[in-house]
Amino acid sequence: MTTATIQKELERASRLMGVGKKKLVDRALLLYLDSIRQQLGLFREFEAWDRLSDEALLKFESNLQHEKR
Repeated sequence: MTTATIQKELERASRLMGVGKKKLVDRALLLYLDSIRQQLGLFREFEAWDRLSDEALLKFESNLQHEKR
């Protein structure tokens, strides 16, 4: 999107919602930042599950080795 297009969309949304452009941008930024925060939390959770999965697999393989002896 070009700057001119963004400006037009901002003016249109501001007019339709009856909210000033600055307030609209502030709200959009807060929503965006919250979305990023949630996404980071999800990535951290995936990493934790990945580490646990690796640990479980290593333990399982170790148990198999001990059983073969």
